[in-house]
Amino acid sequence: DELPWQMTSKEGGVLASGSASKLQNWRPIVMADATASASESNAAPLDLSRPANSTPLQHFDLPSGCHFRTAWDENAQTLFIPDVSKQQCSPDGWAEGKSELMLATPDHPTPVAVTFYQGYPIANLTIPDSKLEVIAANNQRMIVTRPDANDSWLVLPFDAKQHVWRFNGALLIKMDKNAAQQDADAVKSRVETLRSHWAPYFMPQQKVNVLLIDTLHADLVDPAIGAWRNIN
Repeated sequence: DELPWQMTSKEGGVLASGSASKLQNWRPIVMADATASASESNAAPLDLSRPANSTPLQHFDLPSGCHFRTAWDENAQTLFIPDVSKQQCSPDGWAEGKSELMLATPDHPTPVAVTFYQGYPIANLTIPDSKLEVIAANNQRMIVTRPDANDSWLVLPFDAKQHVWRFNGALLIKMDKNAAQQDADAVKSRVETLRSHWAPYFMPQQKVNVLLIDTLHADLVDPAIGAWRNIN
């Protein structure tokens, strides 16, 4: 006895197919995996990047009355303890402002400078105001935007060892590829304008890598999948 199977995306595209047999206790056998042979020229975004992890973040209460949130693996070897001597809380009780995490490693405690924003510990990013909007955050990356920086986003990969979201310079800007190819000056002007909007958030000497995208894929591991131009 053998049954064929097929896994499809929500748009109906085939991601993988195969069979399962009774002799092998119905263990799925993959015959074709679209992701394995997918390329930017022949695949949809979901074929190139898997769906983002949907595991809820853990919330932790602090002695100060604030609470914060991060991704935490119960099997992790590292314990971290925020220094809350001067910790501020938002009206909703989330930790806010500059702080420090102490990582209790086997060798010695390691301090990590962070800024709490809406309870999220963030590193390598200056946060001078409350205009950031968190679009998505999980144990893979965080995506943030600003109301005055329309159709642009920062991507902060999650540092699983230090339990923080760390900015590494990725700035995504939505632009229509066909229109942009016909007007190089418009591309330059838009990139420069959005860089200036985001500049107060960047650390000194921060290298910013601009990725031009047709659309943001906040539901995928790589929200910039399909980016059509890279501007350093």
